[in-house]
Amino acid sequence: MRLVIVQYAGDYAKTFQHLAQGGSETYYAQKYSVDAVTEMAKRPEAESVTVICCMTPEFNDRVLENGVRAIGCGFNYKVDSKKLIELIAEQNPTHLVIRTVIPDIFNFAIENQIRTIAVFAESIATKSWRDKWRNYFLANFLNNKQIEWVGTYGITSSLLFKEIGIKPDLTQPGMSCACLSNGPN
Repeated sequence: MRLVIVQYAGDYAKTFQHLAQGGSETYYAQKYSVDAVTEMAKRPEAESVTVICCMTPEFNDRVLENGVRAIGCGFNYKVDSKKLIELIAEQNPTHLVIRTVIPDIFNFAIENQIRTIAVFAESIATKSWRDKWRNYFLANFLNNKQIEWVGTYGITSSLLFKEIGIKPDLTQPGMSCACLSNGPN
């Protein structure tokens, strides 16, 4: 397994080093999140685990002490989807975890038949015509069988994703993370 985790912001390398030096969390369960990625990298089936962060002050690419490759894209104001996809492709992933709503990444995953899950900590806008147009295409990507699971941070967010047309095969109300599933577990 070559796992790539793509997130919009939050410099994984900087956070890993800060916590490893005894620094405190800047949000609830931050250490748990960092440690979970470390544990994935330790699994025998994990050939590589890479975290790609879009918004970082400058570009950097390094393998950390925990074995995780951390790539900071160095994007400041706008994500360069073409460059981001090049960085993902260089890792030759077999599995993707996408933590941000960037449709081009989902298209890449579908075209390359990469097992993918989406885990969002953000809601989506649904009011304007532009939002509705963008969400139509996003729903088509997320409903593709290649996207095996879609998770959001809460019930309200899950309902918004359902409202734009994401087909919930499985919902789990009452959990801290409401989930929508498209494929096999």
